[in-house]
Amino acid sequence: MTTQSNNFSSELNQGSVKPSQLTMAGLTTDREAEANTKQFQKVEIAKAQQMTKDNMKSLVDELNSTLQNENVNFKYHEDAESMYIVVTDKNTGDEIRKIPNEDALRLSAAVKEIGNILDQKG
Repeated sequence: MTTQSNNFSSELNQGSVKPSQLTMAGLTTDREAEANTKQFQKVEIAKAQQMTKDNMKSLVDELNSTLQNENVNFKYHEDAESMYIVVTDKNTGDEIRKIPNEDALRLSAAVKEIGNILDQKG
């Protein structure tokens, strides 16, 4: 492999070069381009998911500090990668309701896990 193709591969793994650029430059075969395209897509999806997760966590913190309500708290569910609301009793501090409820959060997490498994096999 040439130095130029090594640079392209390194840049591809960092998400800065599109796989089609490698093929147009004559540095890969169609099979390699397909594999590179899958890698590029995985990198882009990972970037988008992380950005979304960071934004959600930041939004949860911002909502809680802005509202400063003892009865309503916003939280982030790691497995479901989703925000939820907890309503508590003002006097006892007991949880009255979770929106969406725990079953919905577990279902969402399970669907995401199945999607991740299918993506890895695809």
